Amino acid sequence: MKYLILAVFIFFGSFSAISQPSDTVKCFTDVNSLPSPLYLPTNTSGEGQHLKILIIYVTFPDDNEGSATPSFSNIWPNPYLVSQGTRPINPYTSDGTLIDASKESNSTPFMRRYRQYTYSDFFCQMSQGSMDVIGDEVYFKLPEPSYHYQNIGWHASDLNAYILNYVHANLGINFEDYDNWSLDNSNGTWEFKPDGFPEMIVIQFRKIPGAYENFYWSSQGGIGGKSSLQIGSITVGNSTINAGCGITATQGINSATRVMIVPEHEICHYIFGYYFDHHGFNGGHTSIGMMEEGHGLSTFTMLPMERSMPGLDWSTPINVNSQNLQNSYTLGDFIATGNCLKVVIPNTNPEEYFWVSNHQKRSVYDGVSRGSKECTVINGYQQDPYCDKGKGLYIFSESDKDCPNNIHGFGANGYRHFAFDLISAEGKFDWETDRQVTNVPYGIGTINLQKTITGNRISGQSKFNNHYLQGGNVWSAQLINDNICSDSPNDYFVTGDFHGTGQMAYNMGYDEIFSPYSNPASNSCQNPSTNSGLTFKLLSQNSQTGTISLKIYYNNTAALSALPPSKPKNLKCTKEIDGDFFHPKITWDANIEPDFANSNGHYKVYRGANYNCDVEPSYGIVATLTYNTTEYIDESVSLFDKQQGIGNCGNDLVTYSYKISAIDENYDESLKSERALVSGYMEPCLIEDPGSRPGHGSDIETPKKFNLGNYPNPFNPVTNISYSLPKSGLVSIKVYDMVGRMVKELVNEYKDIGTYSVTFDGSDFASGIYFYRIQTRDFVNTKRMVLVK
Repeated sequence: MKYLILAVFIFFGSFSAISQPSDTVKCFTDVNSLPSPLYLPTNTSGEGQHLKILIIYVTFPDDNEGSATPSFSNIWPNPYLVSQGTRPINPYTSDGTLIDASKESNSTPFMRRYRQYTYSDFFCQMSQGSMDVIGDEVYFKLPEPSYHYQNIGWHASDLNAYILNYVHANLGINFEDYDNWSLDNSNGTWEFKPDGFPEMIVIQFRKIPGAYENFYWSSQGGIGGKSSLQIGSITVGNSTINAGCGITATQGINSATRVMIVPEHEICHYIFGYYFDHHGFNGGHTSIGMMEEGHGLSTFTMLPMERSMPGLDWSTPINVNSQNLQNSYTLGDFIATGNCLKVVIPNTNPEEYFWVSNHQKRSVYDGVSRGSKECTVINGYQQDPYCDKGKGLYIFSESDKDCPNNIHGFGANGYRHFAFDLISAEGKFDWETDRQVTNVPYGIGTINLQKTITGNRISGQSKFNNHYLQGGNVWSAQLINDNICSDSPNDYFVTGDFHGTGQMAYNMGYDEIFSPYSNPASNSCQNPSTNSGLTFKLLSQNSQTGTISLKIYYNNTAALSALPPSKPKNLKCTKEIDGDFFHPKITWDANIEPDFANSNGHYKVYRGANYNCDVEPSYGIVATLTYNTTEYIDESVSLFDKQQGIGNCGNDLVTYSYKISAIDENYDESLKSERALVSGYMEPCLIEDPGSRPGHGSDIETPKKFNLGNYPNPFNPVTNISYSLPKSGLVSIKVYDMVGRMVKELVNEYKDIGTYSVTFDGSDFASGIYFYRIQTRDFVNTKRMVLVK
C-alpha cells in the first residue's frame, strides 16, 4: 500500500479577508502520535512525467457566507442560490482555473513555465522546475444542508467517502487518471507507473456552516485543513483510496492565494514529512514559513530552511563557517535562483544557524514580510494582487527546540518549541499599549495600538508577530500604526505589520550591518548574552536586479576595525513644552560598539523641515553630541500646538524631521537612523497682531510683499541674494545650472517676517548662467544671475 492511514491529522488556519489574531487557528498535530512519513514524487522532470491531482470543490446548500458583503466572495462565489454549487474563479487565468491541465516543456524557464496564481506555477517555482503539478477541477453542491449530516452523525470520514463516491458516479471521475506513480518501499524511489492508488486528491470546502464545522472535524474546531482524506480504505471504481491519498481543506474564499494556501500547505506535508529533520520540527511544522501552522506567519512561499531539506534539495545552501569563509557572497533572488547561505553561529551545540536569502519578490508567491500600509491597500496583506514591498536580504535564525527565549513556540509543554525566527532589520524592542482603538476597518474591530519603550537587542519583539500584549478579549497585534503626519493624535493606519512591515529586510542605504552590537544582535539563542563575534556587512546591491553582495566576519576585532558603527535605532521625537510653545526633543537608544562608546565617539544630529509631512526633506547637521548622550532638545525651533488654541491656526503647519548617525574613533560614520518627526504651527492660534508673536516687537517694519534679487550681477565670484518675507514660514533657496541641476542649497529653514541676505560663492563653479529660486508656502520666484571669471 502506497500510503499509511494516518492516526493523526494536520490542519491549517483559516481567516477572514484580513486575518485577525483573535481568529488565529492552527494546523494541528497530535503530540502523542506523530505522523508517519508522508511523501510524493518530487522530481517529475522525465519525458512525459507529471504529478496529476484532482481538486474537488464542495459547497453546502446552507452556505450563505459573504451574502452581506459580496466582495468577500469575489473569488469563490456564494453558492446559496446556485443549484449546482460554485467553484473558485481565478481572475488571473482565462478559464478561471487554479491549476493547469497539461505539462509544459521543461525547456521553458521554470519561473514562467505555467500560468501565475496556479498550483502548477507554485510548485514549479518552489522546486526550480523539478516538480510538474497538473490536474483537474470539479465541483458540486451537496444534496443536504450541513445540519443534516450532523444529525445523522457523519464526521469527516463519512462525508469525504460520500464525496469521493459521488464524483465518480455523478461527475464521471475516474480515479485511475490520478494514479501515475508507484513507490519502491525498499529504497524510497518513485517510478512513473500506476499502482492502484491515486497520488493526490484535494477535497476543498468553501465553508462548513454552523455547528457542523466542529462536528465534521471531530470537535477540533477552527481547522482550516488536514493532510489527510480522513477515511478508511475504500474502493471507488478500480482505485483504492485511503487517508494518505489526499488532503482536506476549507475556507479562504476571498483571494486566489487564500484559496490556494491551505491546500498548498497540506500537500507540502506530504513533501516535507519525510525530510523534516531540523531542530524542533515535531509534527512537520515550522515557526515561520510555508509550514507555519497558521496564517499569521505564513510566508506563502518556501523559505530556504524548507526548500533546502536534505533529500529534497530544491535549493542547495552555501555552508559558511569560520574555516571556509569566502571574501564575499553574492545572492540573487531566492525563488528564481535558489541562492542562500547557511551560516554556523560559533560556540553552539547543537549548532545554530543564520540562514540568509535575498527576496526581490520576483515570484508572486513570495510573501516574506507581506504587511505594510501599501500592501494593505493593494491586497489586504494577502498575496494577490501582487505587492512588491519588502524586497531585500532576509536573515533567519534556526535554533534548538530547547533554546531560551522561546518566542514563537507553545511553551515547555507544547509540541513545537522555538525553531525559526525572522531577524528584523527594524530591530527588537520592549513594548507597551499606547491606547485602544475601536471600529478599525477590515473586520479588525477593537485593538490595542502599541508603541516601543526601548530597544531590546536580544529578547525584545519586532513588529513581526507582535501580539503578546493581549488583554481580555482585545488583541494587541501590530496591525495598526499611528499616522504620524496627522495633526490629530488619534489618527492611525492599518498596516498589517504583524505580518511583516515591508521594512524588515537588509538593504544598501537602509541597514547594512548585523553584528553583536546592532539591534537586533547576532548572538546565538543558546548564549544570548555572549558576543558571537559574527558580523554581516552588505557590500553592494545591483539597482536593476536587486542582487546583493555581502561579507561575513567571524573575527570581531577585524569587523570593528573595518566597519562603521551600526545604524542607531529607536529614534523618537516628542514635544518639550516651554510656556505656550514647544521645542522638538529627540531620544534614541545608545550605540554600544567598543570603538564608539569612548571619548572619541560622537553622534551627529541632522534636521530638515517642510510643509508636506509625507515627503522627506533635505537634511543638514544641527548638532554634534558626545557618545554618552541619548537625547537632544532643539531650542532653535519653537512651534505651537493646535490643541492650545481655538479655531483656525492658519496654513503654517510645518514638520521638522530628525535623523542621527554614530561616528566611531576612526571617524567612520554609520548610516543615518530612521526619521523621527514632529509637526506644529508657526504661530499660536487666533493671534491677530503679528507684532505679538515671540521674537517680534511692534517696532519691526513688516515687508509689504515678497521680494527677491541679487547684487552684483554679473558677479565674480561672490554675489549677495536678498529676499523679503511679509509672512513667516519655511523658506528654501536653491541655485541651479543651465540644465536644471541643483548645484547649491543656500537656505532651508523657518524664517520670521523680515528682510534677509545670503551669499552665493561661485569659486568652485564654471562661468555661465545660473538660476536662483526661492520657495515658501505662498511665494515662488526664479531669477537669473551670471558668473563671469
